[in-house]
Amino acid sequence: MTRAYATDEQYERWYMTECCRCGRRRHKAGTWPDGYVCRTCSDRAVRTRGTCPGCGQDRALPGLRPGDGVPICTTCAGFSRTFDCSRCGFEGKLLGGRLCERCALSDRLTALLDDGTGRIRPALVPLFNLLVAMDKPSSELAWLAMRRSQPTNASRLLQQLGLGQISLTHDAFHGLQPRRTAAHLEELLMTSGVLPTVDKYLCSFQRWLPGHLASITDPEHVKTIRLFATWRVLPRLRARAERSHITPSVRRFAAEQIKYATAFLQWLGQRNNSRAGQPARPDHLSALLNEAGIPAAAARGAAIRQQLLELPAPVVADALGYHNKTTSRLVRETGGTWSRHAAGDHTRSPTSRPPREAGDS
Repeated sequence: MTRAYATDEQYERWYMTECCRCGRRRHKAGTWPDGYVCRTCSDRAVRTRGTCPGCGQDRALPGLRPGDGVPICTTCAGFSRTFDCSRCGFEGKLLGGRLCERCALSDRLTALLDDGTGRIRPALVPLFNLLVAMDKPSSELAWLAMRRSQPTNASRLLQQLGLGQISLTHDAFHGLQPRRTAAHLEELLMTSGVLPTVDKYLCSFQRWLPGHLASITDPEHVKTIRLFATWRVLPRLRARAERSHITPSVRRFAAEQIKYATAFLQWLGQRNNSRAGQPARPDHLSALLNEAGIPAAAARGAAIRQQLLELPAPVVADALGYHNKTTSRLVRETGGTWSRHAAGDHTRSPTSRPPREAGDS
């Protein structure tokens, strides 16, 4: 590519100058009534909107009123250029083709969501409308911008959605990489109504699980952990999501169950020994758990949380010697419903109740 300048001196003289707004020596973006402006100050100024104190019109206020520096419109400031979009007429920052940021975003999304016929894939029109209507189109453009002449992860996933290479199901997003971009796109699809709404922490767990399973080397262990997740952990998460919502601590607890079960299977596999039915004292059991890479305190915490999902907190507190406040806090973190159990004397045995009289019904 041929340079328009022969030396660095020429570049400095032709393209660099001191900005009249910030005072720094920067690239010239243009010449305004108050002098040369840099790109940063130009972008900031054309995004300033409000009622012009000079003419009373509601519009962009890139100019500065002489004397007090109050923002004013281009007409009152005496600009020789306009900032009107060539398509929709909106006054603001202009990009290629003298298009505003929203029109430029619309063109970019239309190209990405094209189903191969030159039109947006019909199922993705709600997503298109949601993105175009967002308050800050500049943020969406940055999300979709090219990086070193290569499409961003977001652009690549949107293009695959448009071509139908990614099915419009939650399961299809669980294995996509990078996970953060896939998670954000999945949330946008739920917000726009393209996908049914699902708790975000449930989605987070389902995206995490395939990567964890892929890290397990023993195929039999993979099968066991998948069954444990499918029939034990996931149903409890879904039930909690239907009742209210999943908290970060509930999501973390679910992952810990999977990780500790995996560590235990690996420990058993190293010894080719299930130890099923063999008695063990608490100190021996603690040592075995530590040897398997499962912290005894964490295992104890996981056990009591499991009990709290099945029994009232006061009953568990009495049986295990915990304080009622401790079990109440743990049941809230775990997502159980037994915290609403009726108050009363839970230490009394059912057999201690007085016998019923013959006439009782």
